Amino acid sequence: MVRRTTIEDGRAHAAVVEAVDERPVEAADEERRGRAGAVPVEAAVARSAAIAYGLLARGLLRPDAGLCADVRDGSYAGGLERVLDGEASRELGRALAAVRAFGERAASLDVEEARLRLEVEYNRLFVGPGRLLAPPYESYYASQGLSGRGGRLRTEDELAVRRAYADAGYAMPDEFVDLPDHMALELDFLSLLCADEAEAWEVGDADGARALRAVADEFAQWHPARWFGRCAALVASGAREGFYPALMRLACALVEV
Repeated sequence: MVRRTTIEDGRAHAAVVEAVDERPVEAADEERRGRAGAVPVEAAVARSAAIAYGLLARGLLRPDAGLCADVRDGSYAGGLERVLDGEASRELGRALAAVRAFGERAASLDVEEARLRLEVEYNRLFVGPGRLLAPPYESYYASQGLSGRGGRLRTEDELAVRRAYADAGYAMPDEFVDLPDHMALELDFLSLLCADEAEAWEVGDADGARALRAVADEFAQWHPARWFGRCAALVASGAREGFYPALMRLACALVEV
């Protein structure tokens, strides 16, 4: 996943999620208050956004056994429900309910069966080997809009995403084999920016926090917000399970599509 280049060991969104997804955001904030005084409300908002973006990034990568175990036992849906207000809109509430409903159905399967079920769906939509029903890459949609024909990969739009990561001090690990404009990586980048923003608020660096928020807002506006809606429509029309359409609806809500 996307990682910091300025921190020796790096940190993917999973570290943020795993640290807090078993407890309410308020509990994590209470612990930080005990260590460093009152936590600004802006820090709590940024921390919640970091967790939400990170969970969605995790769900929109190729499914592994760890994800499927969390989906089956309800902890994945629970993590999303703790940081997203299902009552804010009917659309958000329906999407959260669809994630939980899939997990309840998957609970009757063992972890490997659940993983295979999700992987078949993931491959149908995002990988192949046949025609991709919903290509998960920004460059596909950006080039499609310019040409009026089928989209292309490995375009200048992909390079622009990579530059955005580098300009903010982040990079993709060498071992990651997918493209930098994959939907999960764009969400992961936003998760890391929001986590850094929360940390800046918590140590009293308001200027640094606002700068990180500006980077995140600009990236969301000029990258995922430009294409997540079209990808979500393709996912909805091609999916046989409700899990991925629900994740895409939640992602669209977060980037304000």
